[in-house]
Amino acid sequence: MEFPIVLARHLSALTEALDNPGTDLQAVLAVLADDLRGAVSSFLGLTMTVYASGAPITLAAVDPRDALGAGATLLVPLDPLGAPAGSTVLFYAANPGSFVDLGADTRNLFGLDGQVVIDGHLATDPGDPGVAGFNETTAINRAVGILIERGKPPPEARLELRRLAADADGTVLGAAEQLLQSATGPSTDGKSGPAEPDPPDS
Repeated sequence: MEFPIVLARHLSALTEALDNPGTDLQAVLAVLADDLRGAVSSFLGLTMTVYASGAPITLAAVDPRDALGAGATLLVPLDPLGAPAGSTVLFYAANPGSFVDLGADTRNLFGLDGQVVIDGHLATDPGDPGVAGFNETTAINRAVGILIERGKPPPEARLELRRLAADADGTVLGAAEQLLQSATGPSTDGKSGPAEPDPPDS
């Protein structure tokens, strides 16, 4: 399966962020897509949402026009495979009824019931191909790193960031961005803000 240039670049960046020479996300996704096309001839693509540091990272590997016109969808939770709670993968196919057998097999294999949803996401727009949420997650991780450098143990650092967000009646991302700006100060061009974010943890 060939991926759009933007998605290919994002996958390469995420692969580098994993810092694991044996992992090539683009190759893994290509194999998964090819396997699904072998099982479902009208397979169109997928979107996958995984939570890292409490923030979602969504990978869209489907043409939005194909997704909007899909005749079948299959939503599968990734929790049984060890992913953080709330993580899912959504498959698209052109022909109606394409995922009936695969959905039933998935339910039986993982002992799932209502969590596997067939055709519950027809006519949904997945957005442009690529990876969304990567910068937000890395900003949160950088903020946690600052708190750790200030003496907080990792679990307490994450709790402290949530407390800062609650005190400001805002989001964890907002608290993280504010902490990064206060820690880095103004840059040489007169703008303030964090440096290039580190990759998210898994």
